[in-house]
Amino acid sequence: MNQIQDLQKRIKLTGERAKLDAKANGTYIVYKTAEGRIVREYSDGRMIPVARQGESLHWLDCLIVIDNSRCEGEMALVIRNGQIIHRAESLPLWVETIEQPYLT
Repeated sequence: MNQIQDLQKRIKLTGERAKLDAKANGTYIVYKTAEGRIVREYSDGRMIPVARQGESLHWLDCLIVIDNSRCEGEMALVIRNGQIIHRAESLPLWVETIEQPYLT
């Protein structure tokens, strides 16, 4: 299996694990769709749009951003209650756009 296939498999497994955890804990997952919308998906399949690209994510209690650009993945950014509590040494541009509203 080449690195791209391995990475795609890891991403898929991470998403599936998040869905299982959400179901076990009676909560939801939040992700960006292929169309660029941010949605909450509940274990019963309901999807509720919560933001459009570029809108603030201020409603989140905790946001964990994983950069999967390398095979092992890296926790790039963690924001809890509107405060950045973890920031990787180097961030890709797409993560910087998420970080920007929380820098003030």
